[in-house]
Amino acid sequence: MRQFIVALSVGLLAAMAAHAQDDPLPDSVARAYLAYETAIAAQDYAAASEAAASAWRAARDERIDAELIGILAENYGNLALNLGQSEQAYPAWRSAAEISDRLRAPESERAVRWYRASLSAFAAGELRDARQCSIRASRAAAASEAPIEPGLSGDIHYMVASTSGQLGRLNTMAEHAVAAVDAFALAGRSY
Repeated sequence: MRQFIVALSVGLLAAMAAHAQDDPLPDSVARAYLAYETAIAAQDYAAASEAAASAWRAARDERIDAELIGILAENYGNLALNLGQSEQAYPAWRSAAEISDRLRAPESERAVRWYRASLSAFAAGELRDARQCSIRASRAAAASEAPIEPGLSGDIHYMVASTSGQLGRLNTMAEHAVAAVDAFALAGRSY
């Protein structure tokens, strides 16, 4: 988890630096983000999650650059999901995914964000939303010019199959179950 958080922080710092060239960040966003960085350095992930949520909310309230709001939402969504706070993670991941769609981000980014939204929705008991998010992840993965890692592709298809089956959509379930098995075989993972 720490490596992912460090990578996300580096990406966020780069985006913040680019944003700062145009407009300085509002104090409410900057303070919350600094609190997040301090908590991450101390490996206090609960405090980091609270600070990340504050940074995301402040960024939305201040209506800063949408791409940066998406990164802050992703940052918070990841921490919340890893801490088992799926009900809080879901709106953050869904917001990040919707921003990626609106900004026409690369399909590979959209696939990851929609997949993480589906995981969060599923963990929060939102089965229909989990299915819709996983279908969007599947469509983004299929449209991606950059190759999608087979394990991720398998996870996406598995989520579509699982949620579709639970909702009685058996044709969709079967199609995505086959795709999941094929992707897991490519990744060398058991299914």
